[in-house]
Amino acid sequence: TTFVTEVRPDDVVVRSMNEMNISKRLKEAMLYKAEAEKIRVVKGAEAHSETLYLSGIGTAGEHKALAKGMQESVKNYSVSSGKNPKDIMDLLLVTQYLDMLVAVPSPNTDKHGDSMIINCDPGHVLKLRQSVGRLSHSIAVAPSKIPDFLS
Repeated sequence: TTFVTEVRPDDVVVRSMNEMNISKRLKEAMLYKAEAEKIRVVKGAEAHSETLYLSGIGTAGEHKALAKGMQESVKNYSVSSGKNPKDIMDLLLVTQYLDMLVAVPSPNTDKHGDSMIINCDPGHVLKLRQSVGRLSHSIAVAPSKIPDFLS
């Protein structure tokens, strides 16, 4: 009787088994890496979507607050001055229009040297006021078309 104390396969068999094990582990690692990349891309897209949504909510809230503030200002000024609210709104529109004309060509907004051609005749402000009036009328007529976050 002979006792076998150590079984030692041929070096070719050992290398082959090691290569099979390495190949199996690399395949698993590639799957994990691909899954991690997929999660990173999906989470990045979700975060970007949420950022845009919240930015829209913030902008809508800002516009709502501006409109409410303007409404209160017109109401307060018309009571204290005895002026017609329509005349006050016309004055506000002209003032905002002139502010915009000053702000457009500023170095902070005109980074690329672009130009903006704007119609500056007095009738343009009247058309602007009429457009705003039509918009506010359409919102008053069909409030169900206003998104929830604006109301």
